[in-house]
Amino acid sequence: MYLSADDARSDFFLAAAAYVIGPSLLALLLNALPGLLRSGALGTLLTIASVFLTTAAMPLFLLRYREESFASLRTGGSGSLLEGAALTAVFAVPLALAGLLESGMPLGPQVLSPQFVVFVVVRWLSLAVLAVFLYRRAEYAFRPISESQQTLVHQAGLACSITAGVSTLLLLLADRPFASLVPAAGLIGWFFLAERRLPQHGMGERWWVWAPVITLALGPLEIFGLLFGGADFIASAQQASVAATFGLVTVMALHARRGALFAVGIAVAFVGAQVVAPMLGGLVLTV
Repeated sequence: MYLSADDARSDFFLAAAAYVIGPSLLALLLNALPGLLRSGALGTLLTIASVFLTTAAMPLFLLRYREESFASLRTGGSGSLLEGAALTAVFAVPLALAGLLESGMPLGPQVLSPQFVVFVVVRWLSLAVLAVFLYRRAEYAFRPISESQQTLVHQAGLACSITAGVSTLLLLLADRPFASLVPAAGLIGWFFLAERRLPQHGMGERWWVWAPVITLALGPLEIFGLLFGGADFIASAQQASVAATFGLVTVMALHARRGALFAVGIAVAFVGAQVVAPMLGGLVLTV
């Protein structure tokens, strides 16, 4: 489907604004509600709905508005989905292990609430939808500035990896558990494995790579955390590196023609790290 540059740019920035600014606006609205509505099952439902509304709802609405098929989010087939999940296991497994170590879970299976499971599924699948949408719109939205695709991806990957490493080290100085180093190492390994498994041939366009990556990084980033000692900002920078790497690996997969379901595979791996591993609980630690 062809889009004019103006339409594509409008779509890109609408989706980006919903993702970056939307959570703050929704938080203001939710805080204005009576406390009874913000607690219990209804409060959990509102939290889940807000994640969907700020991440996936705008891309889905814009696809429908442009009379574009949702099939664009399902390209690649099951092979692409499995490849995305398998590749991301390099990060998801350390992430799950670190979560178990930091939480001090007793040995044995852990029971997670259905609300938490739904929240995690919606969160990561919504991010997959947004990452694919931003890349597809960036292809039309921005003036071409051609460079080596491999160089562009390598530069973006180094930025994500350095942010993850530095933020993690700073959090360690703030008495964060030593196990928090494990996910940072896993994220760096994830990117360098993606470089090997998703070779980036030929020329690329600068903003087709950087625009989705920067947008996804801005979502978790708490700029105003710098006003309150900086710890919140550093923690948000760590989360931003994860979201940005999610977007970067998605861009790499789409450039390598793996299909949009590759991003869904990444989301599945994250869901496994946050849901399946805690359900197994300390059994993982006894192997």
